[in-house]
Amino acid sequence: MPVNKYTIDDINNINKNGGKLILIGKKVVDISKLLGIHPGGNNCLLKKLGTDCSKDINYHSKDAKKLVKKLTIGVLI
Repeated sequence: MPVNKYTIDDINNINKNGGKLILIGKKVVDISKLLGIHPGGNNCLLKKLGTDCSKDINYHSKDAKKLVKKLTIGVLI
């Protein structure tokens, strides 16, 4: 299966145009489906757009980590 590859410029451009992408290490994650349902609210997600949230995910449940895997859309190159 082909893997979508993104540069940091790609991610920033997508976010500037309404995208909702974060990084978990080298994984690119689309968090748009989390808006409105995240227990911490939208602001804690939106302020992290385009940044590496590897440390943040460590504080989440196993189910949340599984969801992040499902929302992963590609890798950072």
